Amino acid sequence: SFSISPLNRASPSSHAFFSSDAGQEALARVLLVYSQWNPAVGYCQSLNFIAAQLMLALGRSEERAFAVLAAVVNTLPADYFADLEAVAVDMVVLEELMRDRLPHLHYHLQWLEAGGEPS
Repeated sequence: SFSISPLNRASPSSHAFFSSDAGQEALARVLLVYSQWNPAVGYCQSLNFIAAQLMLALGRSEERAFAVLAAVVNTLPADYFADLEAVAVDMVVLEELMRDRLPHLHYHLQWLEAGGEPS
């Protein structure tokens, strides 16, 4: 059984989709499938935020979010998720890079996180 209770802490709950049961269940399905697909990484709390952002950016598609999550995590070092500090640092760096180099994408992702609907 895959518990979705920790998802409330890590998902972008400011977005209405992830405040709903349907959103929590969709995110849980993506994470469950990923943990079964890649048992070496399995599940860790930092994947919540990544998967949730992917779902928002990809029109809430569970299949596309899983595919991108798998591709991204597959490129990381094997011990990347052993310490959440690396994930936190990378999220800050990514946000700064997007703000500086892809301001329209940064704005769009901020808008989605604030509750905007995907286009």
